[in-house]
Amino acid sequence: MTYPNNIVEKFGGVASMARQLGYARQTVRNWIVRGAIHDHHKPAIMAAAKSSGIEITEAEFFPTGGYSTADR
Repeated sequence: MTYPNNIVEKFGGVASMARQLGYARQTVRNWIVRGAIHDHHKPAIMAAAKSSGIEITEAEFFPTGGYSTADR
């Protein structure tokens, strides 16, 4: 599972997260499909999480693992 999947799940799914952010559902779905969230959306996500009592840390937007510098 990608980090966008984990964050969307914390919001209760695509529709719930889109509603809380005021974004189109397709925007949130695209994050899951791409496996990434554009940086300019991250402050809004953090603010919505905080106001909704959802625990999300900045570190969750920067997953580690899956590759190493030796893979380059």
